Amino acid sequence: MMFSIKNAGFWYKPEREIFRDVTFSLERGKILCILGPNGIGKSTLLKCCGNILPVRTGEVRMDGKEIEHWSRRELAQKVGYVPQAHTIVFPFSVLQLVLLGRTPHIAEYSRPGQKDIKIAEEALKSVGIEHLRDAPVNRISGGECQLAMIARALAQEPSILILDEPTNHLDFGNQIRILHILNKLAKERSISIIMSTHYPDHTFLLSCQVGIMTNGIVSLVGHAEDVVTEDSLEKTYQISIGIHFIEPAKRNVCVPSYP
Repeated sequence: MMFSIKNAGFWYKPEREIFRDVTFSLERGKILCILGPNGIGKSTLLKCCGNILPVRTGEVRMDGKEIEHWSRRELAQKVGYVPQAHTIVFPFSVLQLVLLGRTPHIAEYSRPGQKDIKIAEEALKSVGIEHLRDAPVNRISGGECQLAMIARALAQEPSILILDEPTNHLDFGNQIRILHILNKLAKERSISIIMSTHYPDHTFLLSCQVGIMTNGIVSLVGHAEDVVTEDSLEKTYQISIGIHFIEPAKRNVCVPSYP
């Protein structure tokens, strides 16, 4: 088992529990999507998966070892994290931004070498923005910036990627491009991926594992076709949603009913 979280709970204040008794596991090269309404704790759960926030109860393990026992450098070499929101003010080039992902592999007071630059350039190529290598990162589009952030995480050479709503604020085309890239990374590089999304359709596009988070627990975990149902979505989002198989697409599609 590559990654597992067992009976995990977290709170900022004891009287305000964010989640409890969360248990799921993820094999190498697989994708897990966390669905759930706004404010339910998805972002906090993802931060706990990467030990950005330590769980209050339970345990998080990677490669059989509790991540609280990993050093920060070891963890940064294993886990790539892409946050939901990021504001970049300084005009770094895209390559310079991606090179920051090499920090866990570079000795203190040292600078990136040719090997690091090559790995960063390969990361740019893998997400299809190698042509933006020298562009100021604060002048590229939102979709291009998101791809650059994913490339930065890839430059860490991680075993697992954790992404908080990676398609947030992106147009339809960039949403599909990012999902395609994530699917390719899982299949071709055997990178395990945990991500949150507000779009149930993404789970069918990725044909992935799904966890549905409601009322502070991950109540359902399983394959998209088994977990993402009309009943589970109606209970989660409090609206009627039909799920229909579309023959040309060869997949299910979610169709919300207007109130």
